[in-house]
Amino acid sequence: SQGHVKAKIMVASTPCFVNQKGWYGGVDSLDAKRFVDQLIDNPEATWRNYYRQLCLAEPRARAQIKQVELLLREFPCPDPGSLVNAIRLLHRADYRAGLGKEKRPTLWVLGENDPLIDAIALKELVTVSDKARVAIIQQAGHLPFISKGDEVASVINEFVNTLEDGR
Repeated sequence: SQGHVKAKIMVASTPCFVNQKGWYGGVDSLDAKRFVDQLIDNPEATWRNYYRQLCLAEPRARAQIKQVELLLREFPCPDPGSLVNAIRLLHRADYRAGLGKEKRPTLWVLGENDPLIDAIALKELVTVSDKARVAIIQQAGHLPFISKGDEVASVINEFVNTLEDGR
């Protein structure tokens, strides 16, 4: 039926963005705060530097940086206030407890070398749900949809096909 979510696909995502007691799969709380402070001080430079840093985890870092810089010229930095609010929201959000209650099939697509999300920690965490599947994209960082787009698309298509097949 329309409006009904049958499944979820989470790409380069985590149920808990910041490391805390019992969870080491996110980012350090001080790093998140420092990032917010930098966004407030100089949003454009921070935004560009953030994406450059993420590209360093990719196997073809130099080519990825060029591709991302072209995208950033076309799609400039979002409103700094919105970015700061989003990071602050991520800092507080913790959806780990709900994973075991999830009734919909969920695919988590993660880069093996993601500097923000520990793919192994997330893979261990989502095993609490028999509806969860994890695809770790080898030799990819936080932007697997850019560096390994064909592979990410293939994993997503396979997941969608299993939904259509009723598996």
